[in-house]
Amino acid sequence: MAMTQEKLNEALLEAAEKGDLEKVCGFVAEGAPIDVIGFAGFQPLHVAAQNGCLSVVEFLLFQGAVIGSRNRKDGGMQALHYAAQEGHLSVVELLLSSGARIDSGDEVGVQALHYASSGGHLSVVESLFEKGARLEAPDKSGARPLHWAAMRGNLSVVEFLLKNGADPAAKDRKKQTAFEFAKEYPEVRDVLKQWSDPEFREKRQAAIIRAHWKRVARHARQPGPGM
Repeated sequence: MAMTQEKLNEALLEAAEKGDLEKVCGFVAEGAPIDVIGFAGFQPLHVAAQNGCLSVVEFLLFQGAVIGSRNRKDGGMQALHYAAQEGHLSVVELLLSSGARIDSGDEVGVQALHYASSGGHLSVVESLFEKGARLEAPDKSGARPLHWAAMRGNLSVVEFLLKNGADPAAKDRKKQTAFEFAKEYPEVRDVLKQWSDPEFREKRQAAIIRAHWKRVARHARQPGPGM
């Protein structure tokens, strides 16, 4: 007995969430829409990205899933945000190479770099930075990725952001720096305090310059169209 359209749609979402590519292909072939919206606003691309299901994400994109589609019931998050939030580097890189906007924010301006920083996913943070994500991009509250990393006590991410030019003195709309955000994490506060010290300003400026020229050199090595 054939599935009803409702059951077919539900089955596609479940298969995408579990990373079952064979079933995803089958349900699409039977008529399940690629961009069907399920419970809580999730689409197949969202749940596949959130769960790191690379092959399913690749298939859905090939079939025409809208890469920038938003979950309107979850703050306008996109597939890239879900993948960055959960630390799925391969999915993040696939989405970016397929056209996802690295600087696209959700409804409150939170970008992929904020989510990866909050989650403590250093490899994703590094990849996003290398691909052009702005360290000083504020969300609508004025919080930068450094604020988000500090708030979660993600020391390795905090150190990476600082070494690559993030400003420890940057304030959100409530005039709070990352130091205030890290009130529960003394090790993070120690690092932020050190980088905020005037004696370290020269070191910080040197870090910014090094990071800039590293990015210039990296982009210069990339082959142009047709090469």
